[in-house]
Amino acid sequence: MVRFSYEAAIRLVHLGERFWREIDGTCARSGVDPLALDFTRFLNLVYSFITEHMDEETRTRFEEDLYAPVEGRDPDEVPSRVVEDEMAAFMAFTRQNEALGGA
Repeated sequence: MVRFSYEAAIRLVHLGERFWREIDGTCARSGVDPLALDFTRFLNLVYSFITEHMDEETRTRFEEDLYAPVEGRDPDEVPSRVVEDEMAAFMAFTRQNEALGGA
């Protein structure tokens, strides 16, 4: 499963808002309620809608902009709580992997 970075998710939500009528109308023609999708699927929908008719060069530039760090924010500056949560998740995974006989 591919997940979008925080920056990409924020930008996709804004694009979804900007092009909501077009996205909703396209989905309605197919019988899909975009608001019934889970958040990751909704982001995939917006990404697909935006990039659908882009050539490879334009899509590459779009993805570079989509994943770029937020201006004025240092991507290496992570709150200690986030570091602690990620370390705890990693340690839980390690314990589970070892319990299942993993290396």
